[in-house]
Amino acid sequence: MRKSSVLTPGGVDAWLHQAFALHQQGQLGQARALYEQVLARQPAHAQALYLLGTLALQARDMRLAELMLGKAARANPRHVPTLINLAMALSQLEKHAAALEAVERALALEPTSVPARGARVGMLVRASRAADALREVDALLAAGVQSAELWVNKGIAHNELGQAAEAERCFDHVLSLAPNHPDAQSQKVKLLIARERYDDALELVDCVLATAPNDAQAHANRGHALMELRRYAEAADACERACAIEASVDRLTRLTTALCLAGRMDKAEAAIRQARALDADYPPLWVAAGQVLAAQGDYASAGVNYDRFLAARGHEDKVLLLKAEALIQAKLYTAAIGVLALCPPDSQAALSPTVYAKLMIADWQDIERPIAQLLGNVREGEGVYAPFFLLPIADDAALMHSVARAYARGTECDAAGQRSVAPTRGKKLRIGYFSADFHDHATCMLMAEMLAAHDHDRFEIYGFSFGPIERDAMTDRIAPCFDQFLYVKDWSVERIAAQARQLQLDIAIDLKGYTQHGRPQLFAKGCAPVQVSYLGYPGTLGSACMDYIIADPTVIAPEHEAHFSEKVVRMPHSYQCNDSQRPIAERVFERGELGLPDSAFVFVCFNNNYKILPEVFARWMRILQAVPGSVLWLYQGTPEGADKLRGHAAAAGVDPQRLVFAPHLPADQHLSRLRHADLFLDTLPCNAHTTASDALWAGVPLLTCLGNAFQGRVAASLLRALSLDELVTTHLDDYEATAIDLARSPERLAALRARLATQRQTSSLFDGKRFARNLESALITMADRHYAGLPPVAFDVQDADTANPGGVVATS
Repeated sequence: MRKSSVLTPGGVDAWLHQAFALHQQGQLGQARALYEQVLARQPAHAQALYLLGTLALQARDMRLAELMLGKAARANPRHVPTLINLAMALSQLEKHAAALEAVERALALEPTSVPARGARVGMLVRASRAADALREVDALLAAGVQSAELWVNKGIAHNELGQAAEAERCFDHVLSLAPNHPDAQSQKVKLLIARERYDDALELVDCVLATAPNDAQAHANRGHALMELRRYAEAADACERACAIEASVDRLTRLTTALCLAGRMDKAEAAIRQARALDADYPPLWVAAGQVLAAQGDYASAGVNYDRFLAARGHEDKVLLLKAEALIQAKLYTAAIGVLALCPPDSQAALSPTVYAKLMIADWQDIERPIAQLLGNVREGEGVYAPFFLLPIADDAALMHSVARAYARGTECDAAGQRSVAPTRGKKLRIGYFSADFHDHATCMLMAEMLAAHDHDRFEIYGFSFGPIERDAMTDRIAPCFDQFLYVKDWSVERIAAQARQLQLDIAIDLKGYTQHGRPQLFAKGCAPVQVSYLGYPGTLGSACMDYIIADPTVIAPEHEAHFSEKVVRMPHSYQCNDSQRPIAERVFERGELGLPDSAFVFVCFNNNYKILPEVFARWMRILQAVPGSVLWLYQGTPEGADKLRGHAAAAGVDPQRLVFAPHLPADQHLSRLRHADLFLDTLPCNAHTTASDALWAGVPLLTCLGNAFQGRVAASLLRALSLDELVTTHLDDYEATAIDLARSPERLAALRARLATQRQTSSLFDGKRFARNLESALITMADRHYAGLPPVAFDVQDADTANPGGVVATS
């Protein structure tokens, strides 16, 4: 409750004089109370209305300022200061036409009023009438009027007109006369950020804060620069400091975004509620709300918020990209492509999502151009791209390293991190697995048996789950495999890392990398003294924070090792673990109910659409033409993708009905239906991974072509582990010829199926317990080196099922 002031005797004028004195002394609360008491007695008192409106303007309560100054202007329409202040309030509320109308009324009363002309400059700048603002500024300067505000507005106008160098000179002119001028500093920081001179912006902000540590705008500007540098945790801290000093809707909006991107969702939701209480109709707040909703998986509501902003402010690239991302996550790829097309033709940021969305629905029209541009940009070191988007198009280990290095540097993933170090090695090694996929997901389908097989006499196993699903049947199966299983979805990366350090983990294993819901920044914070990348992302993370990557002799060939930031640990057979207990449904499908002809040869590829490129598809069509009556059985990701693939088949001269599309089924039923396939045809540059294991476990031979990067060598790794090397080709011509030959040679194919049936029961590939022993051997070697004070080194793991179980051989 506001403290009441006591009115002195002497009438309203005396009371007003007392209130004005308090106002001048900075006692704004008491002054406001007195103004309100005066107005309670004389509601149309023009001077009291003007002074209360001016006080509200100073306190940045723009709605009250507009209300009071509007009443004051009606009570005394010829009072120029009232009209000027009303214009300023209206301008801050983005009511630009009304603001200019008010200041024009002031100038009509007093044409030479310097305050009115100066205010008009500000109105024109805020109304995006930069050319008019410059003419007005130059006229005032020519008339001998000099003020810092004029030069700041001149700089803003130059910047609006794309004259950045002139704008910077204007701000520097002000700062040469008044080094701590807040508006000039703030505008120069914004200019530096717009010119992507983020380090210069931070340097200027830090100079400001060195002399004015409680400057709210400086902290806000610091947060802005850090956001652009993708240093989200630091940005959130800076924005929090700004809001603690002086909260405003724009600062709270930026704080919301920073908190969301830093993974501090509970705080982000609190910040957005606080911002809405100030101004729920502030357009940038709708964008921040959309980002929070998207992070929570509500992509439809996120899109509504982005649309609201775009309707109010027009097309802004960043918001278009956010909307497209939400549409992609919602699997609305055609809509996403339409939104991305609204970005400028030279937009680098739109390239990778455009390629991905097009591949997801097999929209290959003009696909070569964005793919070539994207790959060219990476080779030239231009732009920062999510490495996942390059997997289906980059058959080049060096290129994948380049994109990962750039991404790690640009997204807070490259720091070595604060590493916890236990005083001495404990009796048991403490291993932490970090993933968003501890539920019914491909990762857990592969890992379940291996996790259950860990030796708890020698290891303590911790699970950190930050995925969208807290619990399902798979979670119930694997959770008991851990000594502690923590669901940390709503924790910040700092909190998760701190918890890992508190548990004194010896080794932290990232099972996500640069895949959906991954938190690579987590490992830059330092979760353990040794950090390992495994299984989730098929390639290097390009980051100094990751010490090792689990691989094998196939997925990372010796000549590719230089293109990995991590030290390579090669498992003795395949890097991929598998579960020998995976159930195959007892239900026996009839071909007819699957849409398959009874007697046709069935080629199959259940890889996701984004892995199917035109060149491989063209090979498939030639294979179908060479094997009469055969069909190609594909996974139906989306109806649009199926329709387009049928269209591509028709264009290649193949009956579209020879493409059969399979809907999603539960994993055990999917494995059962797979038995109707004769030969799995792999994709390149990105192979089948879990889908390859599915086919092999179901007894279906798989034909692959060996690529030049990790993601294109996985199927070969699996086949070699099963001693089926003849199904690994090294050129697409051989791949095509082998597929045709196998389809025409039933005896040869039957022999392969028989060998596969034997090998799947006896080989290391489907032996999760054996894999656990081998992985444990690798982990012990990593820990031994660390506690001996030795740096990470590449090494080969000896198979636990040999005379020298668990041995290692250093390779570098």
